[in-house]
Amino acid sequence: MKSLEIAQKLAKLQMVEDAQKAYMLVLKENGHQDPLVDFEAAAYILLTGGDAKVAFTQLVRLYNNGDFQEEILDIMTKHFYIPEIANRQKQYDINVKKLSKYPYLFRKDFVNFVELDIKFFPFGDGFVPFYPAENRFGDYVDFKRKVIDRNFFSDLEKPIFEKDLYSQYQLEYLWDNVRKSEWVAKDNHIYMHYSNWQVFCAYLQVVNFNHLLTDEKFVFLIEEEAELYPINFSERFGIDYSSYSVKPIDVSEVTKLIWHAQLSAHNGGDFFNEVFDNHPNLLLLHSLMMDKLGEALKGLKTNIKKKPINLDLEIDGKTHKIPFGNYLRFKKNVNEKDVLVAYTLALARGYKSLDEGARIVPAVFLQPHFPNIFYGIIHDKQDRVTLHSDALEQIKNQPIFKQFKYIKTFIPVRRPTSSYAATVKFKLDPSLQKENVVLDNVIANVVLSCNFRVDKSEKLYQDSRLVRFEDGKLNPKATFTALASFLDIPYTESMTYCSIYGEKDQESFKGNSIGFDPSSVYKTYDEFAGKNERYLIEYLMKDAYEKCGYGFNYYDGAEPQDEQLINIVENLDKLYSGIRETCLKTGQNTPELEGNAEKIERATKAYLEPIIEMNKNIANVLSKELYFINNEGQPLQMMELLRLDEKLLEQPLYR
Repeated sequence: MKSLEIAQKLAKLQMVEDAQKAYMLVLKENGHQDPLVDFEAAAYILLTGGDAKVAFTQLVRLYNNGDFQEEILDIMTKHFYIPEIANRQKQYDINVKKLSKYPYLFRKDFVNFVELDIKFFPFGDGFVPFYPAENRFGDYVDFKRKVIDRNFFSDLEKPIFEKDLYSQYQLEYLWDNVRKSEWVAKDNHIYMHYSNWQVFCAYLQVVNFNHLLTDEKFVFLIEEEAELYPINFSERFGIDYSSYSVKPIDVSEVTKLIWHAQLSAHNGGDFFNEVFDNHPNLLLLHSLMMDKLGEALKGLKTNIKKKPINLDLEIDGKTHKIPFGNYLRFKKNVNEKDVLVAYTLALARGYKSLDEGARIVPAVFLQPHFPNIFYGIIHDKQDRVTLHSDALEQIKNQPIFKQFKYIKTFIPVRRPTSSYAATVKFKLDPSLQKENVVLDNVIANVVLSCNFRVDKSEKLYQDSRLVRFEDGKLNPKATFTALASFLDIPYTESMTYCSIYGEKDQESFKGNSIGFDPSSVYKTYDEFAGKNERYLIEYLMKDAYEKCGYGFNYYDGAEPQDEQLINIVENLDKLYSGIRETCLKTGQNTPELEGNAEKIERATKAYLEPIIEMNKNIANVLSKELYFINNEGQPLQMMELLRLDEKLLEQPLYR
């Protein structure tokens, strides 16, 4: 292998950086074929201070394949384990000291640190466990990964019972979101069953239980102690929780946000809000514009300490004043999140939807949106694409999204051709638009609506799902059972109907289908989208169609020739005629153009021609095999689609 010879020569000449680059190429070219070559390359990269992650990954793979195990374990121990061992022992000793005195851990025969069954080798933000008894490395684990992957709160009739949970993030989530037994007047401990004492002790090296033991919320059941669940605290400890009174929810308790995000316009957002309305464990705010949300929170934050602020609610024909400002009266350093929680808490109490005695703290449910989300793309010679959207930047910079500790995100998605046609229909409806409105380049907005590709390093998208509008309409039980499970809230009776602040089957917007009426699924709006528009959308968004399970009705699977694609773009007749008609109408109502047909025609042409050229450029770029990246050059990932339980389907999945 020529690259290996080059790497060896560079190493011999002590040209370290060049040799490291050459050995990286060696790893790529070798393709795991020769273990000795991989070992030489990985060892050199690591021992000379190169990319430790690459070297670590290669050495672990080789070890688990049975290659050079003695040498690799020696290298790994010296370079990764020994420098970290003092921190692991310190963490272990702190946990043991705290747990030794903890009343709800009934076993105290902790294993000596040197005899623990698992060694944890630091890697990136987490660890790779090594199992000496099995002579193997396990899979990488990030104990602080910001994902809730269990449905803890599906059944709130009984105390929480979970098995073998070692995620720091999820343990903290339980501590933050399960209310104290004294506050709900019943046993509300978090019962954690660990099936193996030796393994539990080993994980005390990497999980910090120190803060989690305050308030004594957790009960640890080891191995056969699982049969103790649930414990009769009155009998065993002399504590009668029923003698307490339920404590109202405090603003400071709320730490979780469910963000109902927006892909593009007319994707069924109002419908999802109406299903989650009136949920006993949510503080829901119905659809509102993002700019209004930011302004309102900023204003309320400024004024709430200066004067009493009431929330006026019209309920049953009467006005009720709720002094939600009082919720923050004694709170220092009030931020936007506090104001939002106080406001939504007042709404939930006013409409009597909130279960104050529930075992869990309610989550805020929020859908701030934009009239449209416009995207720009930066395309380089390597066919790498960076997306940009002022709207998404505005979202990322909103303080509330930084102030919630836990965020669950879901994005409704609708068949793109239907969403497109519905948007055009809306924009051309004179009863819904102001005067002098020109139809914009809707098709560009749709095909560039790429936020189903997400940056997993962003907190907003680390725990997220796409949800199909059609599934919600046609298979509501399966869809909302699955969505409730993902969001980690109970699937309740309130999710079996649609409502707006408790009033069932309201028309949220003129022309919207009511409740679970599926008619909107089958509306094609043929007068607002022609065959060329539909073909272009399906072709340019074929990866999204495949990801979301939508069938193709116009795109035949064949790659169009350049001339064919240009011809299609030039003849998006429904769109361009709509733009032309609204341009002409606007020109006729513009004082400086009124009555001058020639000037109006020139202005219309000047507006439309750049749109056609823009669409040609967009089609040319999106027809390539593209590599979507974030601003740091890291790949974007397709957001995962919510999967439904086939047993709950009422009819076949929509295609």
